[in-house]
Order: sequence, then structure tokens, then C-alpha cells
Amino acid sequence: MDDEGRYFSLYTYLPGRVFSAREIIENPLVPQHFGRTLAMLHQLLSDHPLISQFPTRDVYQSIYHFARKAMDKVESRSDRLDQIYQDLESEFQLKVNNLPKQIIHRDAHLSNFIYGEKDLLGVIDYELAEVNVRIFDLCYCATSVLNEVFHDKKLSTEWFPFVEKLVDSYHQKNPLSKLEYDAIWYVMLAIQSIFMAYFAQIPHLFDHNQAMFLWLFDRKELFKGSVKHAK
Repeated sequence: MDDEGRYFSLYTYLPGRVFSAREIIENPLVPQHFGRTLAMLHQLLSDHPLISQFPTRDVYQSIYHFARKAMDKVESRSDRLDQIYQDLESEFQLKVNNLPKQIIHRDAHLSNFIYGEKDLLGVIDYELAEVNVRIFDLCYCATSVLNEVFHDKKLSTEWFPFVEKLVDSYHQKNPLSKLEYDAIWYVMLAIQSIFMAYFAQIPHLFDHNQAMFLWLFDRKELFKGSVKHAK
């Protein structure tokens, strides 16, 4: 602990590599690795004895009682946002309020998955771990890939099959309910809303995440056609 009361931890270096967003989208085996990894991680965390010591978050509250307020004064915010949030509110509550919750990683982006030549070596960076809907990690992983390829028209189009493989491989190892499948698009919008709020004071990052939010919103039917519940 330093003079300002901050804690620092030193961990053993984990050798290996991380996959780029391009590799993840272009190699059909990689999203399967990611899906299985998240599924196994969630199985390990599902009955963790220290669950009461982790903060509990609510996806609905994160949007409607945090993110929207944080975005109120952003000059570049789209005129569409208020109407979208109003139109989705009751539907959003219905979709997310009864989703299964457990301890999740909460920061499941590409750089936190370390691989060897063939196999997973480890998942790092648990400092944001919390109790939340378990599909949050799946959605966060998917949007982190979209973030990297968003301005590449070809790769952003190929992102949909990637999400399908990611979710299906998770489902094979740790089955998802139809309720969870139906809520994936909504939780992705929630994640983009959180990022928009987080970057409300950094215009170019706010604009980027807002563009992703609107892009996802406008492609609901395409998304639903790609990601279907596998019985």
C-alpha cells in the first residue's frame, strides 16, 4: 500500500499470446475457444463461497439511473437516443430483470485471454469482478471485438457469424436459456450505454461508442437472425 492508501499487487508473469480481433473473426476455431473458456470460467465461479464479498450490479439501473444522466450534457449525443431509451425501457426491464446472476469477470476483452500454441494458458485481470447477469461477459467479449473492427466494413459484417459461434460454443459447455439468448442484444446495448457514459467527457470516444450503439440498434433483426437459441 502506498502513501495514498492505494493497494498494488505483483503477479507471476503469464507467457503466451492474445488473439487480434481480425484473427478472432477470420479463424472459425478461435471464437469456439473463447466461448468454451467463458463457459468454464462461469462454471467455476457459479458457486463461489465468497460471492457475498463481490459488488452486485443491476444492468437496468446501470442504463436508466447512471448512463442516461451521464450523457445528458454531451453536445454530440444523437437526437435518437432519448427516443430509443424511452421505447426500450419496459421491454428492457422485462428482458434483463430475471436473467441468472453470478460472479462474472466483467472485463472479458481480448487482451485478458492468454493462449499458448494450442490451448488456453489463463484468464487475467479480475479487479472488476462482480455479481451480474452471466451473459454480460459474453456480450462484453463480443462488443470488444466489434470495437476493434467497427470501421472495417467487411470485418464488421463478419462479426455476426463470430457472435453466433461464440454464443453457441458457450451454450454447448454451459447451456443458456432462451431468456438469455433473447436478452443478448439488449445487454450489448447496455454495455455500449455504459461506455458512452464512461467517455462522456472524451468526445471522440463517446462518438465512437455512440456510433456502435446506433449500429447495433439498427441491426436488431440481422442480429436476431444470426444468434438463435440452440435447443
